[in-house]
Amino acid sequence: ACSRDASPYNRRPDALLAAARRLQAAGCTAIAVVARFPDDEDEEMLAAYRAGDGVDAIGGAEAIISHLITKELRLPCAHAPALPALGLAPGLAPRACAEELGHTFLPCVLANLARAPSLLDGSERPLPGDLWRDSLDALVVPADACGGAAVLALAASDTLVVGVEENTCAMAVSPERLGGGVVRVRSYMEAIGLLAAHKAGVNPACLTPTVAPIADLEVPAEPGHGRSGRVSEEPGERSELGAAAY
Repeated sequence: ACSRDASPYNRRPDALLAAARRLQAAGCTAIAVVARFPDDEDEEMLAAYRAGDGVDAIGGAEAIISHLITKELRLPCAHAPALPALGLAPGLAPRACAEELGHTFLPCVLANLARAPSLLDGSERPLPGDLWRDSLDALVVPADACGGAAVLALAASDTLVVGVEENTCAMAVSPERLGGGVVRVRSYMEAIGLLAAHKAGVNPACLTPTVAPIADLEVPAEPGHGRSGRVSEEPGERSELGAAAY
C-alpha cells in the first residue's frame, strides 16, 4: 500500500526533468533515480508500516518521480529511496525485512532496468516481438487500485483484469466504480488459479459451486437454408450452430 499525498516531496520537478534530459542526451536508455527523503516521517505511520498494517509514507512520491520521467521522456524509470538506517524491531513484518537491510534498493532497481523494454508511441515501424495493448492477456492489480491508467485503458478491452482484495491501498478506487470489467478475487493465490484457467481456455464460472444451467440459444436461419433453430449448450462449450458461452 502507498500514500496518496506526495506533494511535500516533489517541489522541484523541473530540476528532476532537467537532470533526466541531460542523461537522455548522453545516450541513456533507462534511468534510475535515488532521492533523499526527509527524516521526519510520521512515527506512528512508520511503526504501522513496519508492522505490516500501514501504508508506505513515501510510496506516492516515488510513483510521481518515476512516472513523471517516463511520461515526459518516454524512458523506463525506477526509483530507489535513500532512507536512514532504523533500529531493529522485534515485531517487524516479513514483507518489510528487505527495506531494513537495503537502504536504497539501487542494486535491485539497476538489475531490473537492465531488462526494461523500450517504450513505443505508435509512430515507429512495428517489429516482431513488439508488445502492444492488444497483446496483453491479463492484468493483476489491487482491488482498491483500479483508477490507474493501465486499468482504465484495459477494463473495456478483451484483457482479463483481476482485482486482488487482500492487497489494500489508499487509492480507494474499486472495480465497481468502473462499472464492471474487473474480476474480483480474494488473494494472489486465487488470482494465480484464475490466470491458469484463463490461459487454458476454461471458463472460471465453471469452477465455482454454482454453475449456470444449460442455455437455449436462438440461431437465426441463413438465407436459403430453411427455418431458424434452437441449440442447447453447456457453459463454455461451442457447437456448430451456436456461439461459445465464454
